[in-house]
Parts: sequence; structure tokens; C-alpha cells
Amino acid sequence: MARTKKNSTKKKNPLYVVTNNGKDVEQADSMWDAVVKKLNLQPAIDLLWTLLELLAKQINSYAALVWLQQELERFNNRVDKLLKTYAPWMYFYNA
Repeated sequence: MARTKKNSTKKKNPLYVVTNNGKDVEQADSMWDAVVKKLNLQPAIDLLWTLLELLAKQINSYAALVWLQQELERFNNRVDKLLKTYAPWMYFYNA
């Protein structure tokens, strides 16, 4: 007797985020998406992307590109350190 495979695209345990004092429930794609939705960080992320695009448009030399790369690495290291301090569980979860 042949076994049928379950639909592999369907998630077994989807994540849900409750916001607005329990009035709104949204499905999250990953743990990071859940944190962004729960803390309402999307406006800040959009602002960072806009600033990054603005800086990228101003690059006209290799030195400017190296500077931007160093600043992005520094920012990434700070965010990484912050997350490891306050949300270490995010580094052990794989969706």
C-alpha cells in the first residue's frame, strides 16, 4: 500500500502575533517577522532602508563604498550583540 505524502508547503505550527490588546491577530512567517510585528518595528525598518538607499546613491568612489561597508558591519555587530543579550532564544530557533 502506497503512502501519500503530506503537503510539504503547509506549516505544522504557524506563528501568530496578537496586537492591539488582543483585537488583531496576524500570522507571522518566521520568528523575526513575529518580533517585528509584535513590537511594531516596521516603520523603523522602513526608515533604515530609506536611509541606506540614500547613502548608497551617494557612493561615487571606492573609499565611500568601503566606508559604507564598515559602517554597515558596525551596525550589524551592534544589533547582533543587542539581540544576543536580550533575545538569545532567537539564535536557537529555525523555522
